[in-house]
Amino acid sequence: MRQRIVNSVFSVLVLCSSSVWAAQKVVFVVGNSQYQAAKLLSNPVNDAIDIEAKFKQLGYTTIILKNATRKEMLAGLQRFRKELQGSEVGVFYYAGHGVELDRYNYLVPVDAAMNDPMEVKYETLALDDVAKVLNESGVKSGFIVLDACRDNPFKAASRSGSRGLQHMSKDTVGELKIIYAAQEGQVANDGNDRNGVFTSQFLRYLDEPNLSYPFFFDKVKQGVVQKSGGKQRPTEQGEISPSFSFVPAVVETVKPVPVVNQTADAEITFWNSIASSTDASDYVEYLKAYPNGKFAGLAQNRKDRYAVKPTIVSSSQLEQLSQEPKSEPNSIYDSLKLAFGAGKSESKKSTPVIDILEKNLRSSLEGKNLEMHIWKKGYLELRFQARMAFPAAQTDIKQEFFDTLDLIAEQLKARSDFLINISGHTDNVGRDDINVELSSNRALAVGNYLRQKGVTSQIITKGFGKSQPAYDNVNEEGRIRNRRIEIEVSMRK
Repeated sequence: MRQRIVNSVFSVLVLCSSSVWAAQKVVFVVGNSQYQAAKLLSNPVNDAIDIEAKFKQLGYTTIILKNATRKEMLAGLQRFRKELQGSEVGVFYYAGHGVELDRYNYLVPVDAAMNDPMEVKYETLALDDVAKVLNESGVKSGFIVLDACRDNPFKAASRSGSRGLQHMSKDTVGELKIIYAAQEGQVANDGNDRNGVFTSQFLRYLDEPNLSYPFFFDKVKQGVVQKSGGKQRPTEQGEISPSFSFVPAVVETVKPVPVVNQTADAEITFWNSIASSTDASDYVEYLKAYPNGKFAGLAQNRKDRYAVKPTIVSSSQLEQLSQEPKSEPNSIYDSLKLAFGAGKSESKKSTPVIDILEKNLRSSLEGKNLEMHIWKKGYLELRFQARMAFPAAQTDIKQEFFDTLDLIAEQLKARSDFLINISGHTDNVGRDDINVELSSNRALAVGNYLRQKGVTSQIITKGFGKSQPAYDNVNEEGRIRNRRIEIEVSMRK
């Protein structure tokens, strides 16, 4: 059985209609199995064949190499560069051996000797070169999928003795997104089937209609975890538009209508711009502008379908919710009592909408151990410790925390005029740049999840690292509480 790691890079433009997918899309696939100086691999050619076929079904122009030499890989990369000109989407997929040397990653052709570390870069294809081609091509969405062996088969050519490929630097990644088939220190297995464990799950969900990227990755990750018995867990690096889908949804049966005159042109342009929206306010605006328009009936139906009924809180409910509940120390209610003890005496300036939001959240989040405050400036703050939502030093949300985020999303999606700021924070341990990146990616993960659950208000995410401690970092208790996520909600002006 061969052991491998898969790195996937996705840099994605928000794609909202199937018309975008009529644009040029190119995939370059390489599968190397028959190595002359290393262990033969069973799956790469199969993986490459199946990946190429799947992308071809999705309308991609495909380039495929099987058991390629270095000369063939370099020539293929040049052809890929040319095909990318004027393209919207570019994908590079590689299956085979890969090595890391002096913090640089290299993809290994079948004819590489790999006896001398000084010769490595002359016998292989540098991953940086592939990333450079995509970053400089002008494509709006760039993908790299790397399925590379973790156990280094060319140890004589490696000074570090590293097991497989490392995370790429931020400068190299550029606008790209990277997905790893396994966390650092884990082994990605081929399994006993036609495809490797990760690739089989990647293929399984690649052509699922209207599956946005966060859900695509989550399904792939959960499938890999289950199939590997928890020994392999994909992770990711970089940023991506949460709206991206490999197969965008078809907008019912409504198609763009040919232009007849200027009035019709304006109406049709308006309609086409909102045809895939799930925001009731878009259809309200259409009906105001075109009460007897071509799509008035459909717009009315969608307005009714997507409208969120306001939550009505009775006087008795408000009185009951305002009473001090009995709870354990440090619970959400304990935090609320402390916050309101100060806030209300200082004439807080929250709005009725924020007040009702706070009441509803306080009711639905009972027992979740989150802190909640309404500050004098009129915004609501939710705060929770990072360890509740994330494994140590990771950015993938814990499965058991999804229900808490679902409850938060259920309240936030009631309106589209909130302004939601999500910030990530760390303690003062470790390098500043790593802490900033970790806190940024965690905040982004929470924001992306809320969007996927239907929150349409503007969401801004940012990572502050250690720069905004809420508690003293002198002891472990303070450091734990500083490792946190904050969600601030106010009314958009």
